[in-house]
Amino acid sequence: MKRWMRNLVIVIAVFIVAGFFGVRVTHPNGGLSNALGPAHSGLAIYLKSDSVKTGDKVVYVSQDSKHSPALGNVSGVNPKYYDIENGKFIEGVNIPEVQGKLVIIIPFIGWLL
Repeated sequence: MKRWMRNLVIVIAVFIVAGFFGVRVTHPNGGLSNALGPAHSGLAIYLKSDSVKTGDKVVYVSQDSKHSPALGNVSGVNPKYYDIENGKFIEGVNIPEVQGKLVIIIPFIGWLL
């Protein structure tokens, strides 16, 4: 097997195993930007989580479908929804719409997608 093919198989296997532990990968279309560019220029790796607190950075389904999924910062926790700041405004998001806590952004790969 060629070296690049073996490396590709290893990377895919790592993502599959990580998926069993709640690690997910998404390409955000909106939300918070970082020092290396806007949210849509990278890939977001996040951990599926049912509970978040104020100050957590999350991946969520925005009410504006062209910006979804989006990255945001939880600014308020209520019984039925979270207040999430997405870099432009604060959006009220139903609890089931929060996909998980942001772990890391891999910059620039999003430009290829």
